[in-house]
Amino acid sequence: MTIIIIFTIALFFAGAGTPLVRRAAIRSGFIAIPKADRAHTEPTALMGGLAIYTAAISAMLVLLAFSWVTGNVFRFGEFVSILLAGTVMSAVGLYDDRRALPAPVKLLAQFVPVIIVFTAGVQVQLNFFPNATANLVLNFVLTTFWILYITNAVNYLDNADGTAIMTSATASGIFLLIAVINGQQLVSTMAAAVLGASLGFARYNLPLPKSTIFMGDSGSLFLGFLLAVLGIKIRIPGNTNYITW
Repeated sequence: MTIIIIFTIALFFAGAGTPLVRRAAIRSGFIAIPKADRAHTEPTALMGGLAIYTAAISAMLVLLAFSWVTGNVFRFGEFVSILLAGTVMSAVGLYDDRRALPAPVKLLAQFVPVIIVFTAGVQVQLNFFPNATANLVLNFVLTTFWILYITNAVNYLDNADGTAIMTSATASGIFLLIAVINGQQLVSTMAAAVLGASLGFARYNLPLPKSTIFMGDSGSLFLGFLLAVLGIKIRIPGNTNYITW
């Protein structure tokens, strides 16, 4: 039942909020101008990531409040760190949408969310070496590579209408299914929030016949980051090491 509620909240907020964000983007001149490396041929509103962010975060805040009230909070610090880091990642993308950050600066800024979640315990956990410090360094490198790779992969997919958002919806749906099978309540509900936000926004982003708003980097970096985190937290069936929520 919790999964359905979280999914519905995210779906509603994204579906209802996207037209409002689109109008605000047009009024403020937050527009994507056609370029040689882009598929669109007409100026298009570019602030859809704000609707995706608001929908997913709102649903996850409801989840956080519900878990707190029922006393069913696992790894509270990790969950809060994901919300905070996701906010930072979306903000980096929003600023880049508006000011076009140089690529090195944009990549460097993405290290901040990585450090936030890694410090809270959201990390790849391998023990290849007998030395704890060596394992810590290895896990940090792997966590950083994974998060930045997935985040920017989704960002790269956002060159064509509907590609990034449907990829995010598909991936989060798969994570949701695996998490439900494994009994990972928080992972499944977080995946449900991402799925709901993605599907709620998709109707405006798919080329049917054309996209009316783009998510921009604020959306693609945010979704990519959450998918990367879900990839770290998901437990493969039969493997009970490390992952407990």
